[in-house]
Amino acid sequence: QPKRLWWRCAAHLKWVVENNHCCVPACDSWAQEAHHVRWQTDGSMKRKPSDWHTIPLCAHHHRELHYKGERVFYEKHTMMAKDDAAIYYKPSPHKHEGKMGRK
Repeated sequence: QPKRLWWRCAAHLKWVVENNHCCVPACDSWAQEAHHVRWQTDGSMKRKPSDWHTIPLCAHHHRELHYKGERVFYEKHTMMAKDDAAIYYKPSPHKHEGKMGRK
């Protein structure tokens, strides 16, 4: 199986949390945590997804997501999390920083 490209950038994760509201529709709370989207990305149960697959969540919604599971949570809140993560990656001032590699 070919190795997958991954990206880690602490500055991007910090930017996602500090500069955005929770991305759940109708939630106007400021984000408190960056969630790594596993569903339909390069992540798995055993592997953390790349940092470009992160979305900002408030603590309440992050706990709910982990309790219900990603797919159920995204369907309940009518979210396309992989696409939402791209929305936060594109304007990030840190997208050309960090560390890339292959796993």
